[in-house]
Amino acid sequence: MEPMITVMCLIGIKLLSTPNGETRLIVAANRDERHDRATAPANWWPEHPGLFAGKDLVAGGTWLGATASGRFAAVTNVRSPSTIGAQASPLSRGDLPLKFLTENPRAKDYCKKIIDQGQNFGGFNFLAWDTQELWWCSNQGQPAHQLNPGIYAVSNGALNTPWPKSQAIATTLETVHGEAHLLAALRNVEIPPGQLPDTGIGVELERHLAPAFILNNEYGTRCSTVLTLGSEDSQFTEVSYGLDGGEIQRVSVSLNARESERRR
Repeated sequence: MEPMITVMCLIGIKLLSTPNGETRLIVAANRDERHDRATAPANWWPEHPGLFAGKDLVAGGTWLGATASGRFAAVTNVRSPSTIGAQASPLSRGDLPLKFLTENPRAKDYCKKIIDQGQNFGGFNFLAWDTQELWWCSNQGQPAHQLNPGIYAVSNGALNTPWPKSQAIATTLETVHGEAHLLAALRNVEIPPGQLPDTGIGVELERHLAPAFILNNEYGTRCSTVLTLGSEDSQFTEVSYGLDGGEIQRVSVSLNARESERRR
């Protein structure tokens, strides 16, 4: 059984086609979680060669990961009054990215499959890139669909729900691609005046969860990830944070270098 947790996350994605016909994927994401939930920072998984991802040491899955071959997947939960403190679901949402990245199905086929099994998971948003197509799906009644080149953001509502932090990261991705600038945007603790969302969980909790970067001794932003996937320069950087929001660890790898090594 998945423990009773309330994972809140933010994912911004830019999918673009370059003049030479290459497709590039840029991801800027925060993982928010209880500080006492055991987690391993992003690394190569010995049991799954070619997988680079953080690991949830409680349920064994991951919230976001990529592979040396250029695949990507991530999951967020869906927030509503009924999900706060709700009974645990039979399966962990962290299984969704892990199985997509290790079993190598097409994104389209996998999204349709997990929607059919959606009752076994808590509410989720799922994003999957199979190096050819980017798909989004959810178990909240919406059909899975392919995402065309463009900018997308998802937190804990449906895709592109206009929450302040989702809109802010989408706006940043319109003009900014550099890792340092994206990491800075993910550390934003401000809420634009008059833009507090109303998701039915009360004003106090809304204020706590509304910023891109959540500061709290019990529950807050545990890490930020900036990922760029392309044929020649795929880079994965994860910054982990402590209780006070200070950086405690940074890992950065070239996925292309690992793929070259894997093929020798």
